[in-house]
Amino acid sequence: MLTSVLRLRSRSKIVDIKLTLPEIERITWELLEEHPDVRPTMAEVAAVRGCSPLQIRRANERIQRIVGSMGYCAKFRDVLTYSCITYAQLLIRQGIKISAAMRIAGFRQRTNFNRQYREFLGELPRESRSRAQNVALD
Repeated sequence: MLTSVLRLRSRSKIVDIKLTLPEIERITWELLEEHPDVRPTMAEVAAVRGCSPLQIRRANERIQRIVGSMGYCAKFRDVLTYSCITYAQLLIRQGIKISAAMRIAGFRQRTNFNRQYREFLGELPRESRSRAQNVALD
């Protein structure tokens, strides 16, 4: 599990910000469940995490150095987009229509959603739905 630990000096005390990619995904999913149709921002993730957006950005820079060399997401917005895509994937596999899952995950344009879905997961949403239906029939 990739973890970024950032030590910040704040008025003579040290604050540790431990940020993991699964934690960002969990927070993003919670925000999507609370406010469907609205994509979370770095500021909202920071508020849930109990820190400032600057602290999140600095912790994410450490993650970028770790995962950037392996070819994964490099920017925080890519991490948020990936989290939204995986949330949509979960909804699609549960039988929700693709267009509804797309909206709930905060996407407005079907073309953009399909492109990013394929970029991050390697298949189109309809292929993911078909595979889930085939597994359910077996």
